[in-house]
Amino acid sequence: MLLDPDNVTMRHNLACDMVVHRRDFDAAVELLAPALKKTGTEQLEWLKSDPDLDPLRNDARFQAMIAEAEQRLAKTSAQVTLQPGGDTGT
Repeated sequence: MLLDPDNVTMRHNLACDMVVHRRDFDAAVELLAPALKKTGTEQLEWLKSDPDLDPLRNDARFQAMIAEAEQRLAKTSAQVTLQPGGDTGT
């Protein structure tokens, strides 16, 4: 973590280890919090469906972090303005 604290995949994998092998749900949530503030759509979908994180699904903190990430990504997506002819300009 000291080498690359912003690495979303590393945080995801460490959180899975905390849940599966250590049953430390608090540590898992702490690891995921910064990642969910930066994650993209693909990584968010994986976090939402990863069976290793199933024990966190009913945790209010986890649910709130997922909801905030979804809102952030929806807002970002909504800011893409369509150009004439339906081209997004990307």
